[in-house]
Amino acid sequence: MGGGGLLEYLVVLIKLWAIFVIFYLETLFICAPVLPKALPETKNENNEFIVFILHSLG
Repeated sequence: MGGGGLLEYLVVLIKLWAIFVIFYLETLFICAPVLPKALPETKNENNEFIVFILHSLG
């Protein structure tokens, strides 16, 4: 895979990540108006997702 292919892969990954984040935040605000109550539950999912992204990157 050349440099151009890698760049395209990163752009797609960033787009998918942005869509996920926007969707996740919308869901969070719709389903959990009380943020402090929701944060402990979502923190673990965020960490898992960040680990997944880091593994995907390399």
